[in-house]
Amino acid sequence: MKEEKSPYPYLMEVNPLRQEIGLRVIDSTFIYYGYNSKSTFIKRKKIYGNFYVGLKNEYRKTKKEPSFFEKYIKLDKNTGKPQYEEDRYKNGSYKYGFNEGGDILESLSFRYVFEDYKYYDFETKDSIPISKGWKYIYEYPIVIKGMTSNRPEKDKNGYWERKTEQLSKKQADSILKSWNLKRLNY
Repeated sequence: MKEEKSPYPYLMEVNPLRQEIGLRVIDSTFIYYGYNSKSTFIKRKKIYGNFYVGLKNEYRKTKKEPSFFEKYIKLDKNTGKPQYEEDRYKNGSYKYGFNEGGDILESLSFRYVFEDYKYYDFETKDSIPISKGWKYIYEYPIVIKGMTSNRPEKDKNGYWERKTEQLSKKQADSILKSWNLKRLNY
């Protein structure tokens, strides 16, 4: 399989832009699939992949500890141009997700959309326009009423599903502050 470098380098090379916008910068404490973040995106089979990076020491923290969780960069699959970048934080609260088949964490994302684009919603079958600028996304578990658990007695608190809300910057900053976390790493 032939690999090509993306025409848009988007790791440490663009940290000045991240600082200007207000995103966390990528530095030597980040890893990309187990490697240092020194390369650019790779194109495989004519499609650009999306990109997750996290902190090298994140795995050492307990699941219940609030922390910066990861950085996610969404690329246009055809051009490799970044559509948005988001910094995700977690507060350490987890519940069992019925539909997900695993834990749902309480998280907060600070997402910056670089230019307008359209998103296809598979549920509604609509093309939803997403506009340039900041988005603040809060996800948390809510209980599914009327369902019982077959898990051990200590975990018999029901099943949970993910709830997602768009917040204002003030609300997002307030939640992050209540978790005793700083948004930026510079």
